[in-house]
Amino acid sequence: MTLSVARMAQATYRPLIRRSKPVLKLVKTWPEGAISALRDCFECTDWDMFREVATNGDTTDLEEYTSSVTSYISKCINDVTISKSITTRSNQKSWMTAKVHALLKSRDLDALRTAWAKLSQAIMETKRTHSQRIHGHFQSIGVTRRMWQGHQPTTGQLHLPVTVMPPFQIH
Repeated sequence: MTLSVARMAQATYRPLIRRSKPVLKLVKTWPEGAISALRDCFECTDWDMFREVATNGDTTDLEEYTSSVTSYISKCINDVTISKSITTRSNQKSWMTAKVHALLKSRDLDALRTAWAKLSQAIMETKRTHSQRIHGHFQSIGVTRRMWQGHQPTTGQLHLPVTVMPPFQIH
């Protein structure tokens, strides 16, 4: 009996890092010179070949034409880019890039101070932009519904059904 009371007394909260699993994402990076290699690939391409393949008599099958051209462009992009697999976790901060992580590990205090100052400035600018957007909702004349819709992301409220009250009649 004592064990079950102790279990009920424990908090049922589980941190976000334990509730969600890491996500594996595939990211394409553009190495140095990839744009010029892609440009060279497109310059030496016979684009009329795609139209000839999609043409049957006097008509051109637009779906086949666009499909073949976009597939070729995707193939060229895959040839010049590098694909990397990265793991993201639920508690990972968006500002914690590989560059910031390397600075933290390097212990170069001057570079770390510069990066920290730039990061703080970017965070302040993002907060200021968000604040101005919310403030813009409050400035709307007579549009209280829009004001509360702008405020919902801050409070975490769900969209609730709106009930319309009939106007008051004065006799």
